[in-house]
Amino acid sequence: QSAPLLCWQGKHGEKTITLAQTGVGKVHAAAAAQQVIADYRPDAILSCGTAGSLRPHARIGDIVPAVSTMQHDYGFLLPETFIPFGFHLRRTRGKALFVREFPADPTLLHAAETLDAEQFRFYSGKIVSGDQVIFSAAKRATLAQQFQAIAVDMESAAIAQICAIHQIPFLAVRGLSDFADESSFPLDVSKIDLNEVGESASGSFGGKLSMLAKTVSYFARHPAAFR
Repeated sequence: QSAPLLCWQGKHGEKTITLAQTGVGKVHAAAAAQQVIADYRPDAILSCGTAGSLRPHARIGDIVPAVSTMQHDYGFLLPETFIPFGFHLRRTRGKALFVREFPADPTLLHAAETLDAEQFRFYSGKIVSGDQVIFSAAKRATLAQQFQAIAVDMESAAIAQICAIHQIPFLAVRGLSDFADESSFPLDVSKIDLNEVGESASGSFGGKLSMLAKTVSYFARHPAAFR
C-alpha cells in the first residue's frame, strides 16, 4: 500500500477485508479513507473504534451503529449559538447538493442492527464527530440536545463525507468507551502537563505502544492504583 497508511488484509470466505489504521482526528481519517479508496477500491467502508456516550443510561461497551454521522464543530460560531454548515458534494441536474449529515447505507445498517450478539447491547442513533476529546458533561449534554446524537467520536463523519463523495456505502459502528457524565474518567487538571499531553498525542505509534506498555506494567505491580 501507499505510505504512510498502515493496512492489514485478511479473508472472510471469498471476501477480502482490509483494516486501515486511520489515526486520530478528522484530517487523518479523511486522508486514510481517500487512500483506501484509491489503493483498494472497496465495495463498502466501515468506521470502527470507540466513541464517547451522549446517552445518560448507556453502559461502557455498548455498540452503536450510526444511523447517520455529522460534524459537530463545522459551521458558524455566533455569540449565543452554533449553526452547522452544509458540505457541497456535487451538482445534481444543475443544482448544488449540500448536506449537513451523512446517512448510513441502509443495507449495512440493517445488517448491524439485526446481528445476533447477546453479549452486547446495541442501539442505533446519530454519531457526531469533531476534533476534540470531550470530557465535559456539560458539552456532551449540549451535543446531545443540539444534534439529537447518542455518541461522539473524532473520525466517523469525516470518513462518511469521503465515502459520499465517491458514492461508496458507509457505516460507522462504535463501542462506547465512557459514560455521558464525567464519572468514568475523573480528571485532576492540576496534575496535567498540557505540553506533555500534546507531545504524547502527536507522538509516533511506537512511542504510544511504549507508553501503553509502561502503563500496563505499572498497574500490574500496583493493582490498587487502577481505580
